[in-house]
Amino acid sequence: NSVTTVVVISANPALVVNNPTVCENQTINLTATAGGATYAWIGPLGFTSAAQNPSIQNSNLGMSGAYTVTLTTAGGCTNTAVANVIINPAPIPTINSNSPICLNDVLNLSATGGITYSWSGPNGFFSSVQSPTVLGSSTSVGGIYQVTVTDANTCSASATINTIVNPLPVP
Repeated sequence: NSVTTVVVISANPALVVNNPTVCENQTINLTATAGGATYAWIGPLGFTSAAQNPSIQNSNLGMSGAYTVTLTTAGGCTNTAVANVIINPAPIPTINSNSPICLNDVLNLSATGGITYSWSGPNGFFSSVQSPTVLGSSTSVGGIYQVTVTDANTCSASATINTIVNPLPVP
């Protein structure tokens, strides 16, 4: 007698993951490109997820590292891949001025902490230089100025300063 049987050997599912680099406080988007039935992610700081493409809000430096995903097909085949996540620190801007000033004096603003700068302020003020100046032609030039600094990793952060332009005394 003889018996014939068909044996099917299934290949492990192909699994490709991304290796995201983000700035501190941004969202980490992990992706697993495969047609699997279930996904099991584990990572730093106790991270776990069953989503194929999980997102992690408000990243911090402790979330950098290896995120391992295990894919399991309906037939029970598995494959594992590792996504290496890099989180760059946000720059720390410092902002200064020579406030308070008197009417018609020059308001000097300065910032450090990045390689590019974007300023905004009262009366539609805008500048992209590190240390802009503003003529204190009216008391309304005083107020809150904001600078956004961007570093070499394209990470950015903002800081504000309140400035005062005093009127001239009446003799």
